[in-house]
Amino acid sequence: MFATPENGSLNTSELAQYRRLSTRPKLVVLFAALLIALSSALFAPQQAQAAETDWNIRTTFISGGGDDVPLRWGRADTQGQVGTGWNHMVSRGHASEATYNSWVGHIEYVLDTCNPNFIAGKATCARQMEGNPDYQYVVVFTDRVDPASGDGRPVGVVTAYLQQLNCGC
Repeated sequence: MFATPENGSLNTSELAQYRRLSTRPKLVVLFAALLIALSSALFAPQQAQAAETDWNIRTTFISGGGDDVPLRWGRADTQGQVGTGWNHMVSRGHASEATYNSWVGHIEYVLDTCNPNFIAGKATCARQMEGNPDYQYVVVFTDRVDPASGDGRPVGVVTAYLQQLNCGC
């Protein structure tokens, strides 16, 4: 027969030691549960938060087809939500404040000869880089008017980027 508190075979000192040892697993389980709860709170995927769109216009272009194409500040990409405008271009690494004036020139260069064909409200225009046939500038824009802008003008430039051609990629 084993000595247990239930059968009364433990003396006072043994009973105290048994009680200390029997609470350790409970403390370990409690500690593990707290650790799991804390780590799941710290490392849980963040909920995608709706990014605020800055509807202010940085500059305006007119396409070769006569379309009003504003470049708005827009919004950066967030988890689960693709941005628009200048902030989208920056968040994707296509542009930076230091390259703003260059990008205004590149977008204008593309849109000058662009006769857009809108598909599902978006148009994509591209133009080969002068002096380098391996690259082209691409501008994606929309003629959709978003009432949230409050100005009745199209959303405009969704993104612009430099694309490598004939790379074999």
